[in-house]
Amino acid sequence: MKRGLLTKFKSFARATDGNVTIEYVLWLPFMAALLAFTVDASMLMHRQTLLYDASRDASRLVALGIMTPSQAETEVVKRFGGGANYSANIVESNGLVSTTVSVPFSQIAVFTQRFWGDSSQLSAAVTMWKGEEETNEGEENA
Repeated sequence: MKRGLLTKFKSFARATDGNVTIEYVLWLPFMAALLAFTVDASMLMHRQTLLYDASRDASRLVALGIMTPSQAETEVVKRFGGGANYSANIVESNGLVSTTVSVPFSQIAVFTQRFWGDSSQLSAAVTMWKGEEETNEGEENA
């Protein structure tokens, strides 16, 4: 009985069947984590571009006098109508219009939400010159 058990154990120890399976199982979590981080990074970069576009558009609307800062802030938040906590801040000073649009990382990230926490923000800021209206009195009278 002991000899049969010992023989089976030795043959099991020498067997190489399943070596690839072991390596696969060991590397699978790392590859899955790498894929998850890649997907989240891609989504964050895409959202960063959308935030930049929204802040640029809002600055332009305020700089041209089409909207007031509060109207533009409301429009920016409406633009991202999802469930995330988007915030917009538009400030006019010294002939410049500065717009900052932000959202918490945890609202965007799909796989890595618990790593970011609630205090980390993804934001985009744009500052535009608010040009003075140019009028030529000579052209108006002509």
